[in-house]
Amino acid sequence: MVSCRYCAVFILAIAVSLGATTAADAQESSLTIQTTPGGQRPNAPASYVDGYTVTCTAAAWVEGEWSPYLYAYNWLYVDSSEVDYAQDFGFWYVVAVTEDYVAVTPYNQYISCYADFLGGSQMVDATVPGVPTGETIQSGGWSDVYQLWQQTLTPGNYSNRWVTEQDGGGGSDTCWYWGSPIPPFTSITGGDWQVGSSNDYGPDWHGWGTDAVAHYRSEGRAPCQTDFYQNMLIDMPGGSTLYQVNPMSAGITDLTVWCAKGDQFEQRTRLSPSPSPTPHARPQGFADRSSVLMPRRGMVSRH
Repeated sequence: MVSCRYCAVFILAIAVSLGATTAADAQESSLTIQTTPGGQRPNAPASYVDGYTVTCTAAAWVEGEWSPYLYAYNWLYVDSSEVDYAQDFGFWYVVAVTEDYVAVTPYNQYISCYADFLGGSQMVDATVPGVPTGETIQSGGWSDVYQLWQQTLTPGNYSNRWVTEQDGGGGSDTCWYWGSPIPPFTSITGGDWQVGSSNDYGPDWHGWGTDAVAHYRSEGRAPCQTDFYQNMLIDMPGGSTLYQVNPMSAGITDLTVWCAKGDQFEQRTRLSPSPSPTPHARPQGFADRSSVLMPRRGMVSRH
C-alpha cells in the first residue's frame, strides 16, 4: 500500500538490458499508467471508492542478438520472471508490468511511473484525488420556512469537484397521520453541488413547506418533527466516496419552525405561514429543499 501527502510516489522503475546491443537499437518504447478503482469497504455500494490499483506498463521493440532480460522494482521487487518477451524477425518485444495499491487520503496524491530503455527514459504520472474527512456546517439564513445550510469541506482542496447527497435511511415523521394529504417526510429529495474555490457548497434547502406547517398546526399535530440521515459523497474517477453522514431534523411548533443539521440548530417564529412560495419542488410544501433554486448538475457549468 502506498500513501503520501504532498509528494510524488514512484510506483515503478524499469530497466531493459539487451546484452551486447546499444541504446541506438531500441525501437518504439512506450510507458503507460492506469488507475483502477478498488478497495470498497465491506457492504458498501460498488460505486464507493476507497483506493486505486495503479498499474504501470513498459514496452519496447528492440533489435539484438541476445535475449533481453529486465528488472523492475517498486515497493515490492519484481524480477525478470514476470517480464513477457517474444522474438519476431530479429526484434525482441519486451513488456514489463508492475502495480501497487494506493489508498485514498484527504490530500491529492501524485503517482509516477518511470522506465529506462537503454539510456532513453520515460515518465508518466496520474493523480489520486483526495477525500474530505468531513464538512463544517453553518446557517445561510432563512427563506420563509426553509433553512439554507452552507457547508465547507475539510481539510484539503476539493474545488470544482462535485458532492452528492443520498438517502441515509432511518427516517421518521411524527407529524404525519393516516389519511394526511401531506405525504410522509422521511428522507432527502436528492441533489448535488459543485464545490467552490473556498471548498464550500450550498445552499442545502431544508425544512417543512408552508402548506405542511399550516396543515399540521390546524390539525393539532404540533409540536412534531421529522428525522432522517443524509449521506454525503464526493466524486472520484470511476465512482464516488462517502465522506460524511449528517443527521437532519425539522420541526413545527405552534409558534415556530426549526431545522437541525449535524451539530447546528436554527429556529424562527412563524405564526401564520403564507401560501407556498414558488418555485418549490413539491406543491404540498413538505420538501426539504427547492429543486429549482438549488445548484444542480446540468444547470451549473462544470469546470
